[in-house]
Amino acid sequence: MKLHPLLGITKEQDEDWKGKFGYSIKNAFVVHLPAIVEFDGRGGSKIIRLFDESREPIELTEWLEQDLFNPKIKIGELIKSVADKLGKHSDPDYNDTLNYTRSIKVANEDIHIGYIIGIGEYVLKLIKMAM
Repeated sequence: MKLHPLLGITKEQDEDWKGKFGYSIKNAFVVHLPAIVEFDGRGGSKIIRLFDESREPIELTEWLEQDLFNPKIKIGELIKSVADKLGKHSDPDYNDTLNYTRSIKVANEDIHIGYIIGIGEYVLKLIKMAM
């Protein structure tokens, strides 16, 4: 299965930056939020675009390893953390990923909530298209 990469900085742009400055451009950010967010004016928000569908899809293993929020948190890590720590049989002790994402709010909710919904909606859209 191949999926589209996140919006934002491409590998090529990051390599260019590394060549010029010696480090990843993502290390220059406090937080990296690759998405287009729609605000409803009442304190709510929704991620309406998270992945760049104009770019070539990438393999699932590479897709899961994309940086999300910072270089330490990957898409796969966020999905696993939410499933392990916030799912039906959850572990009440949050890990570093959820401690970090719970500290960032977009509108009135923890940032990981909108991103998990955005990831789920994107994957569901691909599944529907494949059917």
